[in-house]
Amino acid sequence: MRIRSIKPEFWRDPDTTGRWPADLKLFYVGLWMVADDEGRFAWDADLIAADLFPFDRAADVAGLLERLRSTGRVVRYEADGRAFGFLPKFAKHQRINRPSPSRLPAPPEGLPDDSVSPHGRLIAGGGSGSRDQGAGSEEACGEPPADAAAPASPSAPPPSPATKPSPGKLADPRHHPLTEGLMADFAEARGAAYGHAGPKDAKAVASLLALGTQAAGPDGAADEVRRRWRRALALGEKWPGCASLALLPGRWNEIGPVPGPRAGDQATPDPVAVAIAEAERTCPLWAGALRSAADRAPDKDPVRRWLAPLRARQDGEVLHLTAADRFAATFVRDTFAPGIAEAFGVRVEVTP
Repeated sequence: MRIRSIKPEFWRDPDTTGRWPADLKLFYVGLWMVADDEGRFAWDADLIAADLFPFDRAADVAGLLERLRSTGRVVRYEADGRAFGFLPKFAKHQRINRPSPSRLPAPPEGLPDDSVSPHGRLIAGGGSGSRDQGAGSEEACGEPPADAAAPASPSAPPPSPATKPSPGKLADPRHHPLTEGLMADFAEARGAAYGHAGPKDAKAVASLLALGTQAAGPDGAADEVRRRWRRALALGEKWPGCASLALLPGRWNEIGPVPGPRAGDQATPDPVAVAIAEAERTCPLWAGALRSAADRAPDKDPVRRWLAPLRARQDGEVLHLTAADRFAATFVRDTFAPGIAEAFGVRVEVTP
């Protein structure tokens, strides 16, 4: 076990670790201490449990490893007949003075660029006994002086700017429209603009298109991706929900397919139109609210999914809405009820 540092942003990032369950965050931090100075560790649930949870026999370390693996923050690989783990972002965030070289086999090539550290090179004559965090000068922490930068290898190709994808990477004509649609879905679900992460999210969208093509074919891939993205946003902090495109490919299977119309199916009445027609007879105010929501939404999927199934009853200046379950009631209460109340001058009560 080793001393490691942790940044305050780790707990507050709304798109990644900040929304993880508490047990997964604690386990991730624990792995930093289990890993050696190059971010490697033995993939052995029993050994890790002995280090991190010596008094908790019920800790599901194997399950935690797989959950963390699905986020991309840990990689499992095999060497010499044994399983090992590697933390791709370890070297980027841990500033280690005089790191010790790893005694474990190196992970395979092709891992994320974050596995290359700007810090933590071995210092001549330093030995391997000190692991002080953040102590000493910039050079002692592994930052070489500006005039001491190592020349690039003559045989190595020149690096390409990370913000300029090479020609052909985004050749898929579905990529840009899908990205705009996913960002619009985020804005509708969260009431704020999506903070696009540049190449990281662009790579994720390309992966999502490949997954969507496998699940629904080339023509239905974009719709399938957007259906799963909306479900991930609707789940919020509940696993496997997420609000980052970069995390969605790793949670694709956990989110699961969302039923939608298929080519060749017989036409069925629009649930929104059916709900409006029924509300015209039972609760005209609710019929007006449904019609208004459907007219304003370019994509009626949120109205179809969340509002159409509700049962409505008006009692004076109070509109009572009944949802199928507690989760749906909470989502409708937080997302739609304020706008309905303001538009129609009523108080909205939503119950499961």
